[in-house]
Amino acid sequence: MFIKAVALGQVSWSLIQIVVRINRGLAVSQLELVTSAFCVCAVSTYGFLLAKPQGVEVPLRPLKLRRMDKEERRLLHRELMPLRGLFVPDLKPIRDFALGRIPNDFADDGEITGWAKRNSGTYALGMAVGGAIFGAIHIAGWNLQFPTDTEQQWWHYSSILITLLLPLSLYPVILHGWDKPLPKWAPWAYGAPWFISFGLIYAIARVFLLVETLRALFYLHPTTFVGTWASNYIPHVS
Repeated sequence: MFIKAVALGQVSWSLIQIVVRINRGLAVSQLELVTSAFCVCAVSTYGFLLAKPQGVEVPLRPLKLRRMDKEERRLLHRELMPLRGLFVPDLKPIRDFALGRIPNDFADDGEITGWAKRNSGTYALGMAVGGAIFGAIHIAGWNLQFPTDTEQQWWHYSSILITLLLPLSLYPVILHGWDKPLPKWAPWAYGAPWFISFGLIYAIARVFLLVETLRALFYLHPTTFVGTWASNYIPHVS
């Protein structure tokens, strides 16, 4: 809990810092913006994996659960799956924990089976929404200062691409799933070329955004170095 509290505290400070700087009319660097995008992803990941154990490399003795009444089962389910149970309805944490094992929600013996195969559309939808949010935060840097106008335009193009490409490329999986036949008239019926083409474009856009984020550090606006009450009075790791 201490480690998670420190991590979430640092993430929250980063987000507060950006909001305060925007409110005061101070410049925000591309690095701060990209960091906030990863912060949102980190908080979401923490929430979905909150019930997962840590330190699994340490041998532990699983507890055999006694027979429970309906109310006890409900309370245990709420304790073990506080958030992920809303999105993984087919998971059986009571049964799995009673048998002394922690379920792998996605894969079985290295192959996509079970819940993931039956509900692959849900997984794809989650990845599409997450990717769109991640890209939208980059779009928020539309008017940031860049070394040249050309680089600013390419930032616009790249941020729009990473926002749209994941939902577009995963649309067939959301619509049909991985284990259902695809209609022959659909462009994604060709399988690999569809996903590879989207993947290459997405990778190029992401690489440009990363390189531009680092390059922009050499051309920061003077107000980027002006501190705020968030940076001066809230404890943080800088």
